[in-house]
Amino acid sequence: MFESLKKYNSFHIDSIAKYFVTIENEQDLVPLQNNDSLVKSKKFILGGGANILFVDDFDGMILHSQINDLSIIEETSDYAIVQAGSGCKWDDLVEFALSNNLYGIENLISIPGSVGAAPVQNIGAYGVEQQDSFYSLDAFDLDTFKKTTFSKADCKFGYRDSFFKAPENNNKYFITQVRYKLSKREQLNCDYKDVKEAISKKGIKNLNAKILSQVISEIRNSKLPNLNEIGCAGSFFKNPFVSAEKAEELKSIYNDIPIYKNGDSYKTSAAYLIEKCGLKAYREGDAGVYDRHSLILINYGKASGRELFNLSKKVQNIVMEKIGIALECEAIIVESDKK
Repeated sequence: MFESLKKYNSFHIDSIAKYFVTIENEQDLVPLQNNDSLVKSKKFILGGGANILFVDDFDGMILHSQINDLSIIEETSDYAIVQAGSGCKWDDLVEFALSNNLYGIENLISIPGSVGAAPVQNIGAYGVEQQDSFYSLDAFDLDTFKKTTFSKADCKFGYRDSFFKAPENNNKYFITQVRYKLSKREQLNCDYKDVKEAISKKGIKNLNAKILSQVISEIRNSKLPNLNEIGCAGSFFKNPFVSAEKAEELKSIYNDIPIYKNGDSYKTSAAYLIEKCGLKAYREGDAGVYDRHSLILINYGKASGRELFNLSKKVQNIVMEKIGIALECEAIIVESDKK
């Protein structure tokens, strides 16, 4: 009853939850279906709390996974399937893979958060997404309390998107186990510009997955604040997709804008757009845009969830007014129904 969420979210927002339930194994979900007040409560499934903004107190039930098992469950000469509990830290999974000479997720090193949140958000970085190695997951339907195994196709992965983020499925499925099919053969992905430049600058000749992961970890740490010292949620906005016409318009105005063809549309940098709007290092009280990377919103100490939310809306409005592009939030916004 009435639990502070300050230590459960990387923004360090002191939101209060009416109910807070820790799930350490699948059996912990069973008693919930017999508690009418909990069944009828609004629910929010909380992972590592690294991509969440609690705008207000939460008048419902927080379900927090602490299912932390991690093992190889199947193996051949070519690959291994690794199973991880949804409460495992994502970085622990990456390190486990590297220590067992299994490859495919090394570019996703140093992403904060839990394994259970990874397929929901379809996390990605430096040319790789978790869907590239995803195999399957187990989840409980919180309406029926039935367990279902989801294949890759079932998850309907998209750019920072999945089946689980659809409005009708939001916080409906409690993920318990996630499985990844990882190769025993290195196929390094070094195409991302920052990665190429770092490898060249360091003069690395004999690159392997472990060295690549170290390079990427250093890049991330140089751009991201220390979550123990400064509250943030990583990339707050998604990189936007624009039409061919809009891409040409942008290139005619900004000759150095990063734009990449992606299917029938073009992808550009939200950080670049925010910076061009003069918002890098912008601050209102303790809520601000990070001075090293404008895709990151910061709680410098005592910002409330509402203040950070208002700042995010201001950034969106200014980018729309000045450049004509609507920025979507990558961070999950949790608002109270009572405003």
